[in-house]
Amino acid sequence: MQRLLRSPLTDETIRTVWLAATHGILDPDEHGMTARAWLRRIEEAWLARVRQDDPAFVPPPPQPVVDEELRRAVIQVIHSVEEPLRLASEQPPYGVPATGLVPALERVVTEACADLGYRLLLGAVKTYFVPVPADGVTYDGFVALGERFGYPYWLVREGLNDRTD
Repeated sequence: MQRLLRSPLTDETIRTVWLAATHGILDPDEHGMTARAWLRRIEEAWLARVRQDDPAFVPPPPQPVVDEELRRAVIQVIHSVEEPLRLASEQPPYGVPATGLVPALERVVTEACADLGYRLLLGAVKTYFVPVPADGVTYDGFVALGERFGYPYWLVREGLNDRTD
């Protein structure tokens, strides 16, 4: 969360990726809050709960992944599902549309953190059940990128719509 909060991203970009992560159900606008204020409240609630068990707990500082090669790899994976992701996020069967999701994800990758951008992409692809063709390119790209970030195989695979029928 700190990677988003401390980034130069606009509030609209943060709101867009948040909407995609929640399938448009938890919209800060509907509660009269900015996306940053919304995330701060979530973080405050989390910290309060953690500090019940460990009053001295201090979260580690964010360490964004800014490696240019990884950023390019994430952008490439975003582009591999760009059109179906755009359609699904802008015309969801329920929830607030996440209009402009693809450019927002690209901004997260280039302005905040490649790892966070990939996690948000993965979440959006799963949330909107976007097809990820098991064509040896798209699906393999998702899995390979997850491996580069150190994710277990199941984390990428579970919930991914890789059906070919």
